[in-house]
Amino acid sequence: PSDTVARAMCRSAAAEMHSGFQNLRREMPMAVLEKHPGEGHTEEALADARRVVSLWRACRVRFGRQASEDQGFLFGSFSVADAMYAPVVTRFLTYDVDLAALGDDGTVSAYMDAVMTLPSMQDWIRGAEAEEAAKSPV
Repeated sequence: PSDTVARAMCRSAAAEMHSGFQNLRREMPMAVLEKHPGEGHTEEALADARRVVSLWRACRVRFGRQASEDQGFLFGSFSVADAMYAPVVTRFLTYDVDLAALGDDGTVSAYMDAVMTLPSMQDWIRGAEAEEAAKSPV
């Protein structure tokens, strides 16, 4: 983001993703092509998920919605924070995390839709599908 406060928050959010959320990573590993509803919903993993939901909602409300070009991302336009959190978006979908129970008022769900419709995310998913198909015996 060009705004200095938004840029600082963006860097902070990216750093938190880089170094944090170990319980979420361990209990709900990224498996973009799979569905495991309800699995990995330990108290610790859900505490991490609650923090992510809170952070995403705060970023969208404070910075994203206020951006001159709001494209639905955390800080309006796509940023490094969105790239860092894309795997968490897929985890929430794979493990069917109840976002409303974690404090989402629809803001986080809309953000996740914006991430999942990115052409780069669709390419990533197609790449995973191709990789999986290559592993399968003919």
